[in-house]
Amino acid sequence: MDILNYSSYQNEGELLKVKEFSEIAKKSLLDKDMRAILIKPSKVIKNSENFLFEDKVVQLGSIFVKHTFLNETDVTTFLFDDEENFEEYFLKSFYSSLKYSFLDIPFGGSTLGLIVPKDLSLSNEKVKRKLSSLLVKNFSDILNEQNYLKIKEDDREKKDFIIKLIENIDKPRISKKFKFLLKNPLRKKIIKEKYEALWLKSFVKYFYKKDRVRVIIDSINLRSFNFLKEILNDGYFVVIGFGEKNYSYYSPKGIDCKDIAFIENRETNEKCIDYVDLLKKETDLFLEFGGENNFNETMAKIVKCGIYCEFEDLSTSFQSVKFLKNRNIIYLPSLLLDCVDEIFDYFEVIERKREEVMSVDEIELRMETYVNFVISYFDSFLENQWKVFESVLLRSFENYRKKFSLVYG
Repeated sequence: MDILNYSSYQNEGELLKVKEFSEIAKKSLLDKDMRAILIKPSKVIKNSENFLFEDKVVQLGSIFVKHTFLNETDVTTFLFDDEENFEEYFLKSFYSSLKYSFLDIPFGGSTLGLIVPKDLSLSNEKVKRKLSSLLVKNFSDILNEQNYLKIKEDDREKKDFIIKLIENIDKPRISKKFKFLLKNPLRKKIIKEKYEALWLKSFVKYFYKKDRVRVIIDSINLRSFNFLKEILNDGYFVVIGFGEKNYSYYSPKGIDCKDIAFIENRETNEKCIDYVDLLKKETDLFLEFGGENNFNETMAKIVKCGIYCEFEDLSTSFQSVKFLKNRNIIYLPSLLLDCVDEIFDYFEVIERKREEVMSVDEIELRMETYVNFVISYFDSFLENQWKVFESVLLRSFENYRKKFSLVYG
């Protein structure tokens, strides 16, 4: 599929996002050839494995998508899906590349999607063996690109399963290499949510001059729940709401530790309210942790917040961003707020080269340096608070233009 052939898109939201990238790229110094290289993948490799299951032939698949050959080293994200979604895989690798580029981290993004039909269980031994075989088929494409591997934090429950798939590989050299590239020594020592909270706090204070801010968190999942528990310890944030369509919790004085047990077990009490009513509550920050296009135009018309904070790539529909802007709500995109994972990817590579765990003091010093760098960049180049997304993209594209010049002159 040609990512610039707009007629080939199945998902209108993803099509609109790519069109927007293209339009912003035109405002940069990128020429037409450079834009074409950046806004489409440089490598797409598909593999499949067939086997007999309950008297019928079923197929497992994999897709490896590399964003661009201009990145010498990629960090490949594992994804599981029940159907092929090439556009999503490309956009996820593209977003990762843009974040690394924005922060001057010398990596790029790529994605390995493992496709398992809905009616198949991951616990089935045949499924496990065939998935292990698919990993072997992808081995040369991933590792010959000098890639590192990671599993997104909200998919950490799948990490043990992937490790078992790797252990099932009957080629010791490949199995050992895969295991090494999945090591995450630093994340075992610290709580990443602490640094995500500090990252958010730094940029909210930059745009919003308040001593305390009220917060509503949208979507209940492992990542959002851990983030909630983390910011409860910070007096700057007062979380007044946490919810999604099937369960919403509201406390005007602020959710506290006693509320956590109710939320975790989804128990009902007098603080549980209708989801739409929660969206209508006035707040300073609205944090979105949902999946693709979870935040839609209807929600954008009724939320009452000063700043909308996107914590998951692709979670905000294209049209809803326009409604937010028309209502004078500041939009902080995932390209800015969901960067901590990419920063930690870099820290972990530094650790591997040193063969020692980075100290907490060094982590905090490096994180502070990144925050100061971004704020300094905004001070110099951000035209107004409505153009954060465009400003981040333009810097990312400019850094790629420099890479392109080094390669081609």
